[in-house]
Amino acid sequence: MKLYFAPMEGITGRVYRQVHHRFFPGIDKYYTPFLSLTADLKLKGRDRKELDPSENPGISLVPQFLGNDPAAFRKGIRYAADLGYSEININLGCPSKTVTTKKKGSGLLGEPELLNNLLDGVFPGAGSNDNDRISDTAGGINISVKTRLGISEPEEIFPLLEIFNRYPISELTIHPRVRDEGYKGRVHLDYFTECLRRSANPVCYNGDIRTVSDYEHIIGRFPGIHAVMIGRGLVGNPALVREIRGGEPLMIEELKDFHDSLLNAFMDAFQGDEYVSIRHMLELWPYMKEHFPESDRLIHKVFKTKRLSDYRTAVNRIFTTQFQS
Repeated sequence: MKLYFAPMEGITGRVYRQVHHRFFPGIDKYYTPFLSLTADLKLKGRDRKELDPSENPGISLVPQFLGNDPAAFRKGIRYAADLGYSEININLGCPSKTVTTKKKGSGLLGEPELLNNLLDGVFPGAGSNDNDRISDTAGGINISVKTRLGISEPEEIFPLLEIFNRYPISELTIHPRVRDEGYKGRVHLDYFTECLRRSANPVCYNGDIRTVSDYEHIIGRFPGIHAVMIGRGLVGNPALVREIRGGEPLMIEELKDFHDSLLNAFMDAFQGDEYVSIRHMLELWPYMKEHFPESDRLIHKVFKTKRLSDYRTAVNRIFTTQFQS
């Protein structure tokens, strides 16, 4: 079974990927947090760094693009292909209101004509003329899709699948929640069962895998899936894929080393900017805190820190308490 690290905005960027890959190798694919595409393809400097192969050494990386303009996607695909990428991913899953109100991310799921127009414009052979064909300009790059079940009701996925089935999607990752649910409530596994039956394309499962038991339940229930994508569970337990594959469980000492190396890497990447580095580290604590069930008060203090010395002191207290327990 292939195991992927889901893209998480503000967390799984290039710095995090580099350190995670060094400490916990074995991820089959990482995905970039979504990169917004514009008609002129003026990617921000940080986005170009995200895609720079030299910033992702030894990492199997898939760029994830966000938008609804076929022409902008074609430019993005060519750009990715020129950098040597063999796959891009279309984001149809982001539930953020700032994204969906622009008919992007999961907002596209409520716009079937716009969605079909996008897919028709980006798949091999599409384009306004022969010089615009993706198959000619991007070497037949694979196009995968990450989606939800719909906007408000899970049965919305069935007409969406009819659209997806028109195109040779290399992999269809389904998070079995609707946009309005965000990441709350139970995933709709019964609907995922029907998605797996109806999809003409290979299906990857994504959603609420935080433990080895969660993973075993999913692959036991859905033996026909092509791969499993894990997001929040891997941020909380960066060794989860190792454990799934029969390796050693995460040790607290190992988590401390990973944390410290990641903090140092952020400091290097942001040229010693303490505030920005700490903000990036604080994105991890809502997930990592599961390892410290008796340290809520200490973790609360971590979120109050603004200086690097105070942050390190607060974090060291958390780990020291765990070492002594």
